[in-house]
Amino acid sequence: MVGYFMKKHFVDFTSTQRVCFLLAVLCLVVFAILLPFAFFDMPGLSFGWLLGNLISLFAYLSIVYGSKTLLSNNGAQPMALGLSVLFGSLRFIVYGAGLVLAALCTFYWKNAWLNFWTLFAGYMPMPALVVRNHFIELKAATKKEAKRPIEPKQEEQGSEPNE
Repeated sequence: MVGYFMKKHFVDFTSTQRVCFLLAVLCLVVFAILLPFAFFDMPGLSFGWLLGNLISLFAYLSIVYGSKTLLSNNGAQPMALGLSVLFGSLRFIVYGAGLVLAALCTFYWKNAWLNFWTLFAGYMPMPALVVRNHFIELKAATKKEAKRPIEPKQEEQGSEPNE
């Protein structure tokens, strides 16, 4: 079943869809691994990881769709500047709000429902997956370029070499 999905659909994904899919799979696998800790009075481990990955996914999508919006904006510079400030500020605020909420739950309220450290660790996979995906695409493009036959340069007719 998984092999069929990988052959049929994953190959056709765009770069953005590939990173989002891998981030979602990693998030759910680690969430499932951390979920048994909820039975030992530590539910914050799994929920911190889940919230960190959701915030990270939101940040990645805001970068991707924000840049698409900015690049498709035909000549409206004030709008483009406003959108870039909005997306940048919103990402910073959401990252900070997640960390502040988790810090309050973990250290101040001594609440076990959200763990600061796993929320922070949930922020880490997105940059790693983006870099991994970029290098895989770069390697594939290099292989494709190497397989392309070298075409001989055609010399201009009627011109003689300079002496």
